[in-house]
Amino acid sequence: MPEPNVPNYVGEAVGIEDIYVAPITKDDETGYTAGATDMLAPTATMARDTTTSTKTRYYSNKPLFVDTAEGETKVTLQVPGLTVKKRAELLGKFFDAAKGTMIDTGENNAPFYALGFKINRPDGIEEGIWFLKGRFSIPKEEAQTKTEGINEKPLTIEFTAVTTMCKFTVGDKTKSVKAMQGDSSDPKFKVAAANWLKTVQTPAIAAIGG
Repeated sequence: MPEPNVPNYVGEAVGIEDIYVAPITKDDETGYTAGATDMLAPTATMARDTTTSTKTRYYSNKPLFVDTAEGETKVTLQVPGLTVKKRAELLGKFFDAAKGTMIDTGENNAPFYALGFKINRPDGIEEGIWFLKGRFSIPKEEAQTKTEGINEKPLTIEFTAVTTMCKFTVGDKTKSVKAMQGDSSDPKFKVAAANWLKTVQTPAIAAIGG
């Protein structure tokens, strides 16, 4: 039931803060562990789109039932650029530290990462998001010749978020989780918002067999 005198809406997105990532070191039926968070890059834009499907079933010449399913979430980010070494880490490519070069064998070995950021809204409201598990794809990059003007070309990177193998306690149920999200229009979230990007935020891990 909605709380009295509390609006259901917040202002438009007016900014986005730095992007943070953390390697996933464990995700199976026995638990979930993420490494230390690391500021990946400042970002210019963020767009996210979740794949969904809907099927309506007809009986007696009427639409009586409808089923929906949620798939992966694509997060597209524009950042100034990433070092070749960092790209190698995100994509699982071999990096020759002695020569400072990435060797791309054409194989897809991208490891799993968690991805977190904050969206800024009017009146000081912050919306925090952590995607608990996903992979980065090869960035899209453009460049052009120098002219008398400045024609900067930011790097576009895409992160595909999926659900965890680990089961967490979600209300009175045990579920895999794709993301954690909250905003500071709710006073209960303000404490979490202050430290949102310091660690990957997760629900409590459910008891094995729960």
